[in-house]
Amino acid sequence: QKDEREAMRLYKLAADQGHAKAQCELGWGYQYGTGVRKDEREAVRLYKLAADQGHAGAQCNLGVCYDNGTGVQKDEREAVRLYKLAADQGHAGAQCNLGVCYDKCDCTSLRPIKDEKQCDYTSLRPIKEKDEREAVRLYKLAADQGMERECRRMSEKQCDCTSLRPIK
Repeated sequence: QKDEREAMRLYKLAADQGHAKAQCELGWGYQYGTGVRKDEREAVRLYKLAADQGHAGAQCNLGVCYDNGTGVQKDEREAVRLYKLAADQGHAGAQCNLGVCYDKCDCTSLRPIKDEKQCDYTSLRPIKEKDEREAVRLYKLAADQGMERECRRMSEKQCDCTSLRPIK
């Protein structure tokens, strides 16, 4: 039987000693209220600690927080920066999220865009031009790590490129 409270207590002990993976796991607990009281600001604080140590999972999770304004003011530039850091380390989730950013000029990874004209290329968005080649490249990297279903789901909601074939 899982004891989520005990797991979070142990993660906290390790997180307090600077262990990046424990900080990330504890941040997840706070973000979703798993084993601890939900506290999105505390989740962001913990993700930042781990992200600053180069933990790819924390960088991706923190990127999602900035992307959606969860526990922090929405900042798509920071989301993309963090996704890139994690994607460069091979983090499949970050590759998939960054693919969405490149595909539709929209970093809010779970908000479908109904019409490409909704993308304001002149705004201060971090990615100003749609780049389907880069989107497909990133989706393929993530799919190669076992995230094919997730990438297809996201690409079908977000992209013109509903397959993971490179665009010619």
